[in-house]
Amino acid sequence: MGQQWESNFDSNVEGWEIYLGASYTFLPPNYNPEGYICFSSEGIVTEGNWLFMKLDWLDWSALYGGIISFDIKVSGPGAYYNTWNSVYLELPGEEGSFLYADIEIKPPKDVWTTFTVRISDDLFIKYEDPTTDLSELLGEISGMGIRGNLLNGSETVCIDNVKVFRSGQANLANIIQALQIIAGLNPKSALPISDIDGDEKIGLAEAIHHLQELSDMR
Repeated sequence: MGQQWESNFDSNVEGWEIYLGASYTFLPPNYNPEGYICFSSEGIVTEGNWLFMKLDWLDWSALYGGIISFDIKVSGPGAYYNTWNSVYLELPGEEGSFLYADIEIKPPKDVWTTFTVRISDDLFIKYEDPTTDLSELLGEISGMGIRGNLLNGSETVCIDNVKVFRSGQANLANIIQALQIIAGLNPKSALPISDIDGDEKIGLAEAIHHLQELSDMR
């Protein structure tokens, strides 16, 4: 079935850093003993977006079609100046060379929200070169960043449960999630599932579709 990579911060920051964008400056995140990491931007000078970043994490070459999932919580007095989060995949070379995907969800303040993004050409584009084929670049990825700045002014942002699923694992997770919904359960962490039969519901048709994909019938 393949491997799932994850950072759940049970005991430490697990190699994650805060990238400020200011002359390629990195700072350590704050570790919360409950098992997640945070960063407060109060009094910190940043240039552009600041990110939770982990370098040299894993081999991305076989992850096309998989899913990146993470939980995020944002707190602060300011208003949102953007209604999305972003995931960045770092490419070697000049600063600012990366692939990015925008997730058009505005998380409510002071509660955990799960974000998911599929590793595909539909979502990830290369900065300044949107025609680049993602599958040809995945083998060059040297790290991943999760955008933290979402509010005007100071903010405290925390992340937890960062997971990367291979394609087959993503299909299995979709099957389990669809069956949970059919059974009347509320999945704790939702992955994106396409509405296969157009009935605006997640149910048996979606479970069968992902089961067929998993068994290479599609």
